[in-house]
Amino acid sequence: MAATLPEPVKMREAEPNEEATLSDFQQNLVQLAAILNGDHKQDLYPQKLVESMTVIQAVNYVGNAFKKFLDDCDEAKRNGADESHIACLANPPPPPASKSFAHKLEMKDKNSGGGNLYLEAWAAS
Repeated sequence: MAATLPEPVKMREAEPNEEATLSDFQQNLVQLAAILNGDHKQDLYPQKLVESMTVIQAVNYVGNAFKKFLDDCDEAKRNGADESHIACLANPPPPPASKSFAHKLEMKDKNSGGGNLYLEAWAAS
């Protein structure tokens, strides 16, 4: 049997100012939502994203990000993912290709325009 929670008591008497700038806490919530949206990889993250955002814009942004997250979780369940699966919304960057120490030195010298006599002598032996 599910319990029903009582209605919360209103803590403010005035209506919210939807055109107000965001508080620090609200900015942090938007920045967390940016991770769900994949916007954390863009140049506008973190400060440019929230600097001119109003409360109503933040409500819509966070709501859409959370809806996208829930939709991706539901899709993962439909595709047979375990309930402990963590939905990753943004494509992770590919892992860097593993290079040997000698290859890294060679690439450094090619980029600097000079030859590496040590590597050339080592490769010739």
